[in-house]
Amino acid sequence: MSTYSEVKAALDDISKTITQSKREVDTAIVRLNKAHSDLDSLPAKYVNEIATIDTYVGTDGAESLAQSEKAKLVPEFLALKTQISGYLTELGG
Repeated sequence: MSTYSEVKAALDDISKTITQSKREVDTAIVRLNKAHSDLDSLPAKYVNEIATIDTYVGTDGAESLAQSEKAKLVPEFLALKTQISGYLTELGG
C-alpha cells in the first residue's frame, strides 16, 4: 500500500505529464496549421510559373522536365494537404 505522500507525488506527476502532453498537442496543431497554410499559398505564390509550365508543349528537354516534375509534385501536394487536414480534424484544430 502507498503512503499519502507517495499517492500525492504520483498524482502530481500524472498532472504534470497531462499538462506537458496537452502543450505538445497544442504545438502540433499550430505547426500543422502553418504547414497547411504554407501549402495553401503555393498555387497563388507560383501562379505565373505554373501557368507557364501549362503552356509548354514538351518539345524542349527543360520544358519536358518541368512538366514531369509538376506532374509528380501535384499528387504529392494534394496528398499531403489531405493528410494534414485529416490530422487537424482529428485533433480539433
